[in-house]
Amino acid sequence: MKPACRCWPWHSTTASCRSMNVKHLITALVLVVGTAHASELHWQNGEWIGGDFVGADAGHVMWRTPMFSENFQVDMRVLKRVNRFKTDAKTEEAFSIRLADGSRLYGTITGLNAQTLSVKSARFGSIQVLRDTVVSVQRLKAAGLPLPALTGTHGWTESVPQNMENAAPKKAKLWRMVPGAALQQVGWNRRTSLPIEVPQQVEMQFTLSSSVRPEFKIELKAPDKERVTVETWVDDVVLQGRVFESVQKLSDDARRVTLSLFWNRETGQCAIYGADGKKLAETRKPPVDDAEPAPAPKPAEKKPAAAPAGGGGLFGALLGLVQGAAQARADAVEKARSAGDADTSPTGLNLLNKGPDLTLEALRIREWDGKLPTDITDARPRVELTDGHYLKAKAVRADATTLTVQDQNGKETSLPWGKVLAVEMVTTPSPFFQAAPPLTEMWFTDGEWINGTMQQMRNNVATFKTTFSATPVSFNISALHHLEFKGFDARAGDFNLAKYDTLNINKSVLHGTLDAGGEAQPRWQPIGALKPVVMSSAGEMEITRAVTGQPAATRSEALFYLQEGDVIPGKLRAIDAKQVDLESDVVAVKHLPAEELQAIQFGGASLNLDGFEDPGWQRLRGGSEQVERKGKAELRLDVGGSYGHPSFMQVNEIKFTLLNSGFSALRMRLYCDGVNPAAPSTNLLFGHMGSEVCFGLETNGDQMDRQFRLRSTGPMPVRIALTDNTVEVFFKGVSARKIVLNPKMRSGSGIIIEPFNLWGNGERAVKINAFSARIAPGRVAVPIVDARAKEHALTVPRFRKEDPPRHALLAANGDLLRGVIEAATAEHFAIRSGMETIQVPRDRVKAAVWLIKPADAVSAAFEAIDKESEPPLITHWLLLSNGGRLGLKVTLFAGDAVFGTSPLLGECHVPLSQIYKIRSTAPPDNAAMAALREWKLKFAPEPVLPESGGQSSPLLNQDAKPFKLPLLAGGDFDLANEKGKVIVLDFWATWCGPCIKALPELIDQMSPFDPKKVRFIGVNQAEDKATVKTFLETRGWKFEVAFDANQRVGQTFGVEGIPHTVIIGPDGKIVYVKSGYEPGAAKEIAELVKKLLEK
Repeated sequence: MKPACRCWPWHSTTASCRSMNVKHLITALVLVVGTAHASELHWQNGEWIGGDFVGADAGHVMWRTPMFSENFQVDMRVLKRVNRFKTDAKTEEAFSIRLADGSRLYGTITGLNAQTLSVKSARFGSIQVLRDTVVSVQRLKAAGLPLPALTGTHGWTESVPQNMENAAPKKAKLWRMVPGAALQQVGWNRRTSLPIEVPQQVEMQFTLSSSVRPEFKIELKAPDKERVTVETWVDDVVLQGRVFESVQKLSDDARRVTLSLFWNRETGQCAIYGADGKKLAETRKPPVDDAEPAPAPKPAEKKPAAAPAGGGGLFGALLGLVQGAAQARADAVEKARSAGDADTSPTGLNLLNKGPDLTLEALRIREWDGKLPTDITDARPRVELTDGHYLKAKAVRADATTLTVQDQNGKETSLPWGKVLAVEMVTTPSPFFQAAPPLTEMWFTDGEWINGTMQQMRNNVATFKTTFSATPVSFNISALHHLEFKGFDARAGDFNLAKYDTLNINKSVLHGTLDAGGEAQPRWQPIGALKPVVMSSAGEMEITRAVTGQPAATRSEALFYLQEGDVIPGKLRAIDAKQVDLESDVVAVKHLPAEELQAIQFGGASLNLDGFEDPGWQRLRGGSEQVERKGKAELRLDVGGSYGHPSFMQVNEIKFTLLNSGFSALRMRLYCDGVNPAAPSTNLLFGHMGSEVCFGLETNGDQMDRQFRLRSTGPMPVRIALTDNTVEVFFKGVSARKIVLNPKMRSGSGIIIEPFNLWGNGERAVKINAFSARIAPGRVAVPIVDARAKEHALTVPRFRKEDPPRHALLAANGDLLRGVIEAATAEHFAIRSGMETIQVPRDRVKAAVWLIKPADAVSAAFEAIDKESEPPLITHWLLLSNGGRLGLKVTLFAGDAVFGTSPLLGECHVPLSQIYKIRSTAPPDNAAMAALREWKLKFAPEPVLPESGGQSSPLLNQDAKPFKLPLLAGGDFDLANEKGKVIVLDFWATWCGPCIKALPELIDQMSPFDPKKVRFIGVNQAEDKATVKTFLETRGWKFEVAFDANQRVGQTFGVEGIPHTVIIGPDGKIVYVKSGYEPGAAKEIAELVKKLLEK
């Protein structure tokens, strides 16, 4: 039988090969991944954990991980793959057998008959492969063949071209193995190289494909720098060396390039053939480097400036620009080559991806006999020989040494297997042998790939049911690269993760279900697991419980912050000098030593988050025509109307729909001081402007900054996500902006909603509906602390060194009172401030803070020694939905509660329904804890006493800032209308002992003055009208009283403690400022008023 011409040994004609590039573009796996685990188990939802692949059977995978103290089983239907991180390897087997279902086996041929192909390998032993499933047999080792076929990634290295060093991380592995042992790379400008010996006469056959028109550069380079390159320049395939030859044009819809290159390094002869077997180009000019100057390469063809294919007009012009840019790119490459750029490519084979993706489907490099073929064919069946020729014949039978073939005339020929390079068995594989889903793909490190149904895996041996064998086949998987689970019911892995608990352990995230199974460690059931397993005590662990529906806005009456980080929810019963008495449902202790306390925070009533149903919502401006509520969650605000809530900003999410009301804008003030519009706040602006919705923060005037715009004429769903330090706004689920808060953007917990005059368009009616809010479990309102007041409270005069204040009481507006809590009940605090003991109603106190005494060097040393003592054993931290947190030695996770102990708290019993998070390590402080921690006193420098009382304030001789406050008798006191008069302001409160001593004297001294020339105003600090009226009637005091409800006027005039007296002269300038009570001070004030009147 006479050998005929050349052939394509592996031309991709099967449907599976044709679809390989796109099918595996996303699912291709990075071959080399750094990890601390032997393997990884991946779920369909993208989560994974490290560990060891222990076994499999009956549709389940058995897994071992340090996270759990026992193995667990997971349903394959929810899994995506199992990764094993083994170093890529090169097979030692003689042949590669490609099968109809896409599988590729490596082994030695031991027999062939009409029914089966007998194959033997170290991995699967001896098997009988159904003959009709065999597509081809390819030799993997032969003399004169540096690379008979692709076999995975072994030996390949990656690099970035010198002119593209910043294109991708140098250590990233971007070339990947895909089915058929092919290589694929997703991303521009990455090179892969294979060091091989390039023969003097060499033949290279390759197929490259891409999801777009392929862009590539493939190069053979010899040790003496001789090289030949096939490269795409825009739509041209060119042959480069010392010559430049255009080979073929690629159409826009071309997705695959198959070429065969023949190169004689000595003579320079070079020829290239296309996929149809026809010669595309040939040159005999030496394409090698020598001492002669290199001629300029032939320029790429420049097309005449005719009308582009897209037609004329703007589109045609744009298309012309794109084509011009492509031509310029080609010219730039040509110019760079002419300039002799540094050659950095290694010796051997180099492949560069110049496009978005590239797949090397097939590659063969072998010695060439120097004779160009008359044609190249892909006829099947055929037998290829190691000398480069082929036979148009079919394989009939074989044993371990000989293959018998039959030509088209029926003549049989026996060939030694050593002379056989490849056997092409069938033209088109039968669809009957395509494996039906669900399937498991098994990949090995050397490129061997099995498709089938995994029946079991035990002791590192996996048994597969396949279409290519009548009986199950067992594989040793010690060199397994990964398993891929495909074709399973997609609904089995389509879970709503919000319904599942979340496990974070050692930086891995895994959804599942917490199971309190009656042990000292919690049990966890991952998604798809057959049963829960006990968690290991090793590593950092955090379980966050799922929130089903809208969580109840539960709140504890008080939170007791301890020095060790515990926060106990409960009720305050009493405080004395030695201890704090409390009552809690979760801890046994009833009395805590006072020195263990850091702070006590008091909450209010739980918010009703059902629309605007909470009683705190109130109309702030306008009447029923300007503010109209419809149902629970719809609000219409007309010009002059506003609606607000003084403490609503405890929530962590606000949702509403902004309705189109024409050219209108809505302002939402967040974190106001109550409902005071003049207080610092975060002002969000939402506008419906014709066909657009816009959003931004309010700036000066009627402007918004950094406008976010979205085209819309209909209702716009808005979500505002709130954390302790950020506000993020979403439109239709897409983030528009994340705002980081600073202290100037918040003064309290209030919210105000109102129309806004945006860009001078005037206020117009606005509408919102579907209003709702949500409070995350464990979220605690952050106490508002005025920075200046805190600084003042923590600064202690030297004369108080031996008896410094021990506590500070925080009011809702951020003001505070320091002193010593002598006693407390559920209704009142008795705090000694200076020489007076003051009764403060408990409902006015938002927090009580234990102040830290300044320590000298000796005390600090003893404190450091105390902290070095052995800490109590804590196995878990429990974070509660009401803001509590407990560090316990857990003894039992029961079905409805967690039991544990603490040296300080005693026996603890925490209902599981109250726990929203479980941790193995101490949780970080939340914002409330940070605000109440480390209130450390400092001693003030020795004061320099002023020579004249009331004459040392920085406010002296400054213009008094105008203000307007409501009066007890009705009407307002407006400082701007009092020019020409002497104004005496006395800041006071009913609970202030020194105020009560000072006021009778001051009333007596001020009463003789003509009210038309002198006005004496008692400015009450943050008390309601009924309290003040009753107080004055009881004592029979008569003087004008104004109400500074939010104490902003007091802050303007430097009030840091009361009583505080300010005198404003007829010219509007401040002439006197004095704090505190001193006998005779009222007479001194009266004398000064007289002098002012005499001027």
